[in-house]
Amino acid sequence: MSSRETLEKFLEQNKISLPPILKERLLLLDKPQISEGEEISPEERPNNFSHTLDVARTCAVIASMWEKTNELRQYVIKKRELILAALLHDIGKTGPSGTDPKTQEIWVKSFSIFNKSKEGDKQSKFPETPAEEALAVHLKITLEDAQRLILAMEEGLGKKIETMRDIYNSHVQNTADTLLEAGVNPEIIFIASRHHEITNHHSYTPLGPGELPNFESTPQNIEALERAARILEIADQFQASVTRNGNSDPQKILKRLETFEPFKEFLDGKE
Repeated sequence: MSSRETLEKFLEQNKISLPPILKERLLLLDKPQISEGEEISPEERPNNFSHTLDVARTCAVIASMWEKTNELRQYVIKKRELILAALLHDIGKTGPSGTDPKTQEIWVKSFSIFNKSKEGDKQSKFPETPAEEALAVHLKITLEDAQRLILAMEEGLGKKIETMRDIYNSHVQNTADTLLEAGVNPEIIFIASRHHEITNHHSYTPLGPGELPNFESTPQNIEALERAARILEIADQFQASVTRNGNSDPQKILKRLETFEPFKEFLDGKE
């Protein structure tokens, strides 16, 4: 099944409708992300599109479990908003809103470096590597070509890119801006822009309620959305910690989740 067919099937199963522009940006995450001539097995092939779908599936499993747990029924959960936010949470890896297709591919290739390299562990020193140096090495291009790519990325971003961390940290704001421009529901943007907030809040700038048009800023609504955002963050961490194998079986996802410490703490109310 092609990536487009997989996406359409997922949208149909979850009764989700997406504007064409967002579909195309999601599918761009499935573009080949390795240098020409580089040999890599299908199992090792980095793929942000598969990760995105896996995170969305995991969120659906957690949300369903949440709804069925008697002692937690007192809490509201925004299930549909959560699943859609999960599907869109990394769309900023295709670049800022308004980025042309050619430059979008540059952004996707830049983010693929974090996936394919063991050095890409965000706890290592790799994020502090000069961006032009990392792109030249991992994309197997000259330093001058890497500098030209970065200039194209900076034009859309509106600020300097010095290290790989600058590239990585931009994706949350890119996501929020892209979804705002596409007219996505503000509640979905609220959730999607918070998928790193609890563990890495110092590195990212999610949009606040006051920055979102037509946002219902009631305590109950914000609590429900923050709970959904925490589920998204757990699903994102979980899928980043396991092999990205596109497993869509809810029971298998749940079985693996049961041993994932952040998920167990969430269910136990320790957060």
